[in-house]
Amino acid sequence: MKKTWSKVLATVLVLAMVLCMPGFAASVDTVDYDADHAASADELTDADLPELLSASGNHYPIVMVHGLFGWGGTEVLGLNYWGGFSSLRDILNNAGYEVYTPSIGPVASNWDRACELYAYLVGGTVDYGAYHSATNGHARYGRTFPGVLPELNNPDSELKVHLIGHSMGGETILGILEAAPWTHEDVHTLILQPQTKIDLLRCWLCGHGYHFLSETLVRDKEQLYVVFRVRAGMGQELSEADALTGLLLRSDPLYGEYLSQHLIKLNRARDGLAVSSLADKEARIAHLENLIEEIERRKGEWEHGNGT
Repeated sequence: MKKTWSKVLATVLVLAMVLCMPGFAASVDTVDYDADHAASADELTDADLPELLSASGNHYPIVMVHGLFGWGGTEVLGLNYWGGFSSLRDILNNAGYEVYTPSIGPVASNWDRACELYAYLVGGTVDYGAYHSATNGHARYGRTFPGVLPELNNPDSELKVHLIGHSMGGETILGILEAAPWTHEDVHTLILQPQTKIDLLRCWLCGHGYHFLSETLVRDKEQLYVVFRVRAGMGQELSEADALTGLLLRSDPLYGEYLSQHLIKLNRARDGLAVSSLADKEARIAHLENLIEEIERRKGEWEHGNGT
């Protein structure tokens, strides 16, 4: 009975995770593929896949990092974290790409996950560090991995890797970037597609010496996502409105809608403050109204420039 109940509970938890899981976006460097296909994920069909995968680009290894409560392969009821009943890893591998889907700590800290991901890539025993393991009450050493890309541990290596993270996976990758000196060299271009806390990510990048090369909006159903291309170099100053609505999006055809979505959220926040009992609510409301005014000004400029 206990075994049956455990299996049912596991099934319910997995289904809940799959149903609640937000979509992810992965970029494939292409040159010849029609850019119009990238305007909306809804417009892509199975017929587009061969052309997309065969378009000019690179075949650097792809490492797909799962999020909180996630897994790498099919170890949970035969379901693929990346693809569900189909395996995105197998689809890409069969198309000639080199794809890895590591299984790292599903409920571990970003520090622990980053240590595990590093060992998975270059090989060796996971070392969480003496101080970290002592202060967090767990063993210093973890699993031992053979290493799927040991060349990455060679300081003279020129191998490049695409790191694609979903949900918490993105935070794990940022943890690696923050601790990896080579990412601060101005020869590496990073392509990032955050799903939440975009303003905080923009601030983090500018505060850590990254320079924005481009920003592009893409639509998935009713949601707009922004794709960054950044490179280490001289950091950029940005205002609160810049952090929220972007530095390089003013010529994007979806920018007006993007601003409208932010205005809806900001107006809701202001209205919520108005009925709150916070002692400093008047100051917060005034701050939000100034931000709303600036974004409305940007929206007006965009509409004027686009004849809307």
